Amino acid sequence: MPPRRNKKPLPKHEDESLSEEVDDDTEDTIIAKPSVKRSKPDLAVQWIDKYEPKRVEEVCINPKKLKEVGELIELMIFQRLDCRLLVLTGPAGCSKSTCVKLLAKKYLAEFHLSHITLLKSTDGNIVEYCDSNLEETHQKDHFRDFLDGCKFLVGGNLSLILIEDLPNVFHSDTLASFRIALRDWIFADKPLTLPPVVLCLLEVEMTQSLEPGRKAYYNIDNNLTVETLLGKDLLYLGSAQGLVRRIKFLPIAKTFMKKTLNRIVACEVRVFSKFNKGTLNGFINSMADSGDIRSLICNLQFWSLFPQMPLVQGDPQISLFHAVGKIVHSSSKYQDLDDDQLDALSIKTVADAYSNFSLLYLALLENYQIVNGGEFDIDIASCVVDALSINDTLNDIQESREYGIMAVRANLRRVKVKTSRTHPMKFPRHFKTIRESSRVQREVSDYVRYITRMQLLFRQANLVYGCLLPRIYNLFKYKLLNGRTRFSYNRLGGSFSPVIADDELPVMENEHEFDSREDDQFKADIQQAIMEDSAVQPDENQSDLSDAISESGVDTDEDLNDTLDEGLISSFKKPMLRGKVREAEDILDDPELDMLVSQGML
Repeated sequence: MPPRRNKKPLPKHEDESLSEEVDDDTEDTIIAKPSVKRSKPDLAVQWIDKYEPKRVEEVCINPKKLKEVGELIELMIFQRLDCRLLVLTGPAGCSKSTCVKLLAKKYLAEFHLSHITLLKSTDGNIVEYCDSNLEETHQKDHFRDFLDGCKFLVGGNLSLILIEDLPNVFHSDTLASFRIALRDWIFADKPLTLPPVVLCLLEVEMTQSLEPGRKAYYNIDNNLTVETLLGKDLLYLGSAQGLVRRIKFLPIAKTFMKKTLNRIVACEVRVFSKFNKGTLNGFINSMADSGDIRSLICNLQFWSLFPQMPLVQGDPQISLFHAVGKIVHSSSKYQDLDDDQLDALSIKTVADAYSNFSLLYLALLENYQIVNGGEFDIDIASCVVDALSINDTLNDIQESREYGIMAVRANLRRVKVKTSRTHPMKFPRHFKTIRESSRVQREVSDYVRYITRMQLLFRQANLVYGCLLPRIYNLFKYKLLNGRTRFSYNRLGGSFSPVIADDELPVMENEHEFDSREDDQFKADIQQAIMEDSAVQPDENQSDLSDAISESGVDTDEDLNDTLDEGLISSFKKPMLRGKVREAEDILDDPELDMLVSQGML
């Protein structure tokens, strides 16, 4: 008989555990479909990145604006245009940089296909400037070194230079280096081939005080615009020669915003299936007025996750002329409403979207007459001016800041508009007046300081030297006695001329930027006196700083006693000298005595 095989004992199971295993096995076999659970959206994936446009046709922008930018970029890439700097300005989220990147990839790919190139991909054909601290590069020279390195990106390595990030332009030396680098790039020799440069600038207008007596210049400290960033001379000279082109972007229209949002909603069916269609459309309609597509996509994603939480929408921004147009002509957005509601909503839009009311009132004073081509009753114009004057007296009251725009809109509503013809808007002449006043005050003060060397009030010096003295010096009898000068003596600070309002921004970097353009003998005398003072000053400083070297002798105690005695005597003399100085200052403050001295009678 074969040996019997040992049977392994079966594992012992308790009744309850056995039944559980059987139940589990049977359930797995019977239920084939698992329970469906609603998947939550991935919070790590931002829709702003997920639905980033991949083609030019997907960019949320007006097709006319896209075509305008595309034509310029194509001409710059294929070197059919002398333009070396394209500036795109506008508010945030208006697709400036997005359309530039996609258009550059499109036309650079065509360029490399038509030329012999070693590049296999067009991903690296866009070079963006990033302001960062390099170990061996000074911060103010970083942008210049970046542009110097980009000069070789031509030919088969042609790339587009995109500047979105800026260096610290609020630092004077860094701003000067930034402008010099762009100036050398723009006005380089014509035979030199350079890659195209595109500057995308988010313009920001800051609220500033326009109180009387305070100097408020239209510069980069108050307003970040292309005029204040590049400088007036660089921008206008480059534009006149066709080397600089500028395209202004407006906030994206509601139609294009809704089209982009509806495309995202259609792609996120699982997320928005739980929402009522009316609720979803209401949200899109309420948020599409901002004009910022990037912010709106982020708000849509946040609202899809937390629909019960209220959203805080960013304040819409409008330009100065846009705000003036809504007050003078009212908003075309609410034309279907009656006049009272139309005016109320137009005023509310300006009050919510524009903050620099001081500048707005000055702009209204310059542009209220453009209604109906300037043809309306003089009484209405008088009421508008009176309302703006009353608003100036109520400037300190916070609640009355909207009185001026409400009064202007109410009075202009009385004008019976018969024609759509209108005049171009003009920038307020306030900053030009400040510029001229600062120039006069500076030149009069320099003349008193370096020529007369007297202590005079500006009012007195301006009356005597600014008005009367040039007439005396230009007399034939005076020239016959004292000899002729190289130039004529004009009024200190320049001759007076009417300040004309126009659409040009009165950019002024500082009070020393604008000097009188004409040759003037006063300026020559002041410059000569400054040069003489600067030549004498080092010798005086050297004599003050250098001490005589004396040999140390035995009589140290006697020398110490002598120095102590001299110190005591000088300390007693100081009060007497101060009293004499005060008396001399009191004498110099006498205006009649100053007048006699200036006329040579004393």
